[in-house]
Amino acid sequence: METGHHHSESPVSGQPKVSMMVIETPYNEKHTSDARLENLVRRNMALAEDAMQRGDFEGASNAFKEAAVASFELGNVEVAMRLLDRQEDASRQQVAAGPRIAKYLNGLQIRVNQALQAGKHGQARDLLKQMLAIAEQVRDLPAVKAIKQQLAFVMRLQGKR
Repeated sequence: METGHHHSESPVSGQPKVSMMVIETPYNEKHTSDARLENLVRRNMALAEDAMQRGDFEGASNAFKEAAVASFELGNVEVAMRLLDRQEDASRQQVAAGPRIAKYLNGLQIRVNQALQAGKHGQARDLLKQMLAIAEQVRDLPAVKAIKQQLAFVMRLQGKR
């Protein structure tokens, strides 16, 4: 009966040697899991910082929360609490930014209307492109859709497709 063992003699000792296939398993699953969680914390903290720089407070809030959850799982309660504070800060900035952005977009819309009434289609187009960039950055999908419709209208007025 074949056992899967391969017998040959060692060139050094002349003794028979046996080789078998060994399937390695992680020597410490807790260590592997901790390393994965630490990676998750680092990656989410970097994502959160990047999102804060871009003004994506919702994205930052979510990333800080993910990092906090992983920190709790690692037993790093102090780090987790600091991350939850950062999440709260990001959420607060998101709420505070909403009315300011809406007010700014409204002001730009008034200028678009004035430009259209004055026949300044190029100026209206440029203002709409500015509005579109802002609406896309804050992920205001209804505003993005409305601005794209206006932009298409102005482009048709200008004879551009």
